[in-house]
Amino acid sequence: AALFQAVGFFMLLFPVSLAAGICEQTNLFAFQEQQKYRATKTDRSHGVVDFEDLTVPEFYCFLGVCIALSIGPPGPPRNAWSNIDAGGFVSAKMGRIMPRDRWLNIKKYLHFTDNSTLTPPGQTGYKKTGKLGEVPDTLNDLFVFYFTIGSRANVDEAMIKAYHRSHIRQYMKNK
Repeated sequence: AALFQAVGFFMLLFPVSLAAGICEQTNLFAFQEQQKYRATKTDRSHGVVDFEDLTVPEFYCFLGVCIALSIGPPGPPRNAWSNIDAGGFVSAKMGRIMPRDRWLNIKKYLHFTDNSTLTPPGQTGYKKTGKLGEVPDTLNDLFVFYFTIGSRANVDEAMIKAYHRSHIRQYMKNK
């Protein structure tokens, strides 16, 4: 029963309509990249292989593997499919959910919006989160609809150590 509650909660945050949109954009981007590769046929080491269209159930498996990798032991994601049980994290079962090469291929082509529809920086209508497509807006709408924050909400303003340039994160030297 707890599993069904967890899956139901997950489906509230990632409804089928959102997953279908992400699958559509991922398939479009993979097709565009493969067309570019076939047109130039240069640099065979680039690793472009035929991409089988991503389906909604497969996208949910991809997300599940991403979540499992985030709570597993640190290390390169491709090592999670080895037969070694690392710290109670049974990584051998990953292959039953999704083959490693398929997961890496989806990760390579994962896209949330069509690049041709993005507004360039500096122009009216530009959004910093534009590459995320409808995901932030959908999640905001879902949180407003399903979750109510009480009058005594606590906000942790912890900063994440990051040394790269980002408009979303801020590096704090003494943190």
